[in-house]
Amino acid sequence: MDIGTKIKRLRENKNISQAVLATQLGIAQNTLGLIESGDTKKIDFLLMDKICKIFEVDFNYFIDEVKYKQINKPIATGYLAETLNIKPSEKLIEQFNHIINEKTLLIVELKNIIEHQKELLIKFEAI
Repeated sequence: MDIGTKIKRLRENKNISQAVLATQLGIAQNTLGLIESGDTKKIDFLLMDKICKIFEVDFNYFIDEVKYKQINKPIATGYLAETLNIKPSEKLIEQFNHIINEKTLLIVELKNIIEHQKELLIKFEAI
């Protein structure tokens, strides 16, 4: 489901007209209509922040594969509140571990270079 459809669904569930929501957001009603119909994909972060605050939803609600999550509310009223348990894949974990190991080896190499440079500096100063 795209962002516009989600905004429309939230608006309709709260029984807010397009005109009222557009006014609250500081945009023209036809702009909101274009967003809800999916005819425009350009929605800036400030507008999305206002939408999240008005409907008390987390920004992640609008990202694909993430379901509605109400924020700052102990009870979900009128909506199904879900918490997702997303586990990273084994391959992703393996890739991160590989990167960490590479960086650890690089740090050790850099420490050795620094020590060698210090030794050379001490020898040079002794001359």
